[in-house]
Amino acid sequence: MKNKKQRGFTLIELLVVVAIIGMLASTVLIGLSPARKMGRDARRVSDMRNVQNVLELFFSQKGQYPNSSNCTSGSGVGSFGTSGWTSLEQCLISAGLIQKLPQDPLKGKMYEYANESTGLKYVMRAELESANNDVLKDSPTDSSTNGIPGANCVHTSAPFYYCVINP
Repeated sequence: MKNKKQRGFTLIELLVVVAIIGMLASTVLIGLSPARKMGRDARRVSDMRNVQNVLELFFSQKGQYPNSSNCTSGSGVGSFGTSGWTSLEQCLISAGLIQKLPQDPLKGKMYEYANESTGLKYVMRAELESANNDVLKDSPTDSSTNGIPGANCVHTSAPFYYCVINP
């Protein structure tokens, strides 16, 4: 009888290789987590600045920022919270300035908008994931921003709020 050399890998060798690849992949994913958070935070800041530009266009047309008196749709525009963001979207769509407002990159989180009753001041807020973000240095830190009750922009501890205020 002739001895035939068998070619290929044994099941044990394949399982060892798959286990090593799995451990390497999980290490890479864990290492990328802070970069993913910073990326989502950068998008949030960019979204806030883009909406700020749209609000300035609205102000140049109407002489006020969106509120319940100058929006035909979105009657809850003045109230702070996620309902204010949804109402703001309806108002800006009806004004013909946008097709859709940006949404937070994570499901379950939303941007927020509120304005003062005169329509001359507003606050927008996004919750950042990283406390080390440089934009937090420029963000306001008071708990009643621009005289708008409930517009908490404190970011010295979690949650880390980034706020855009006008003026």
